[in-house]
Amino acid sequence: MMLNFKKVTTTENEVHGLKKFTKRELVVVWGIILFLIFFDFVTRFNDGTAQVSNEWSQEQLSSTGLLALNEVEFKQISEKLKRYESTAKTKVEKQQGLSEAEMLAQKGDLKELYAKNMRLMLVGTFEQDGRFAVVAQENLTTNKRELRRVTLTDTLNGYAVTNILPNKLILTGYSNVINLHLYNTSS
Repeated sequence: MMLNFKKVTTTENEVHGLKKFTKRELVVVWGIILFLIFFDFVTRFNDGTAQVSNEWSQEQLSSTGLLALNEVEFKQISEKLKRYESTAKTKVEKQQGLSEAEMLAQKGDLKELYAKNMRLMLVGTFEQDGRFAVVAQENLTTNKRELRRVTLTDTLNGYAVTNILPNKLILTGYSNVINLHLYNTSS
């Protein structure tokens, strides 16, 4: 078996089948490469002029599709949602709140807080004209539920609102500090 090789002929402007570039063409190619490197550098690295903030803002909420509601809109939506609540009359045993000793023993990370005859659960934390939280209150004797908006100056059934963070509400009262979380924190 014999291999046939064709003789490659090159012109004066080719070396090993590749075209030689003129100086002008090389300058243009290098200019494009340098421009792309510069553009890549500028788009990847922050020059420090952009402000990075951990704070929540209305623009961030709007861009994610989550809009904070004012008090009037909140009440209107709550009223419209009430017509979808169950109207079936089932015999439900009235739950009683915790005893005084059990209530005073509550502290640390909790999903629900029992205060007197009320059960409190954090629904969400928001920021619009200042940070606030929405807490669901359920009266254990009447089974009546309502949502309550609280700020740093408010109290909830004897507990003072100390801080409002993105995932929890910090309350102090009855010589205890309670972190009321949006979700269970136990692993």
